Amino acid sequence: MFWTKDKTIRVELVSPPIVLPASAEPSKHHESVKPAGGFMISLDQFLKIAAVMVAVVNAALVVLGYMRYVGMLQQFGISRTEVSFSLSDLLSFGYIGFLNMTFSGQVAVAAVCSVITLPVMALVIRLKRDMNSFLQYILVWAISMGLFILMTGPFWFAYNPGKQAALKLAAESLSIEENQIIGLDNQQEVSTENGFLSGSIVLASPDFTFLLKEAVLYKIRASDGKILRKTQFTAKKRPIDRTK
Repeated sequence: MFWTKDKTIRVELVSPPIVLPASAEPSKHHESVKPAGGFMISLDQFLKIAAVMVAVVNAALVVLGYMRYVGMLQQFGISRTEVSFSLSDLLSFGYIGFLNMTFSGQVAVAAVCSVITLPVMALVIRLKRDMNSFLQYILVWAISMGLFILMTGPFWFAYNPGKQAALKLAAESLSIEENQIIGLDNQQEVSTENGFLSGSIVLASPDFTFLLKEAVLYKIRASDGKILRKTQFTAKKRPIDRTK
């Protein structure tokens, strides 16, 4: 017969492949996790900005200090090769020059603020291009003000208190009221081979001392006090305008 108990029938259930239509949900989810330009700045971006600004500021101070040294020494006939400056000397002299320039007037303050703000603005626009424009302005203002306070803070919190302490000590030594003294006039005496020589020290280094006295600049060797050179000075006056 056709049907017998010795024959078996094998049945396999095969699931058909399921093809899902393309959905926009993954892209929506991806877009939702993408930052839309928040106010917070990442640590990596902050360190990049800080490193660039510190390098730029230090380079500017070194150049400023070097040029101020050269400009001063050339007027007294001192060659650049006669003295050597360390990096700390150039940084400190450049910083003093920066403070003198900054506090010389309102125009100078505006110029310094502009020099600080423009690089910060360029970096913020480059690193936070997705941030709202108003938040970018706030971030630029905050970083620029922080840098300005950081650069001028030592003057207010270190130099000025030290100056006031020195004037107070000088007032006690000179037996005058503290509020009457605004500065000190001084004359230095340098030991030479012919005795002490008084005047104003233009520059002092471990090797040489340049002393100005009565239109004469003395170059004195620090090791033994030997006078190596005398430079006579005469003033170059402006020509008289006879057209007036």
